[in-house]
Amino acid sequence: MATSSQAEADFLSAKAALETASLNLGYTKVVCTNLRPGIGTAKVTEGALVGQNEATLLAVIQQLEPDLF
Repeated sequence: MATSSQAEADFLSAKAALETASLNLGYTKVVCTNLRPGIGTAKVTEGALVGQNEATLLAVIQQLEPDLF
């Protein structure tokens, strides 16, 4: 009985960890819906360490044609 309960708890814990990882991955994507997006100079170089618990400016996205939307 205890083994079954432990296995269920382990499964639910792993499921929660997967959902958390999926959510965190979603924060790594930048979506641009403008037809002609522009991105300024990168503020961080590839491979650089960025803060986990602090905001790090990676680049500035510019809207080139604001009258379109």
